[in-house]
Amino acid sequence: MVTPTTATLKFKGASGKDYIYSLYLSDSAINAKWSTSGTAGATSSDSIITPEPIELRDVSIITGPTVVFNLVPFVNGIQQPQMINIAANISTIQTRAFPSLRINGSRKLELVQS
Repeated sequence: MVTPTTATLKFKGASGKDYIYSLYLSDSAINAKWSTSGTAGATSSDSIITPEPIELRDVSIITGPTVVFNLVPFVNGIQQPQMINIAANISTIQTRAFPSLRINGSRKLELVQS
């Protein structure tokens, strides 16, 4: 990626609650940076701890990075088989394609840029 960009991920909890996270994607970090309050930036956390069982419902990425093409989820340090394709989730696309990603509660979730 040439310039940093941001993204928004929306999860639905088992309780029905929505969880919305801001991501910061950069050319100088391996992990996407997470924020639970406000816009994520270069100094934000590398991961979140899931508050309850959650399911990914939407991914919206601002503009298109040119070097990073996917976000690979890791749960408790274990790579998951799903990938989030950045090109398919640019915010201007109305029918974004995101993977089926379900994560149990109290798990560490990281997204590695690839």
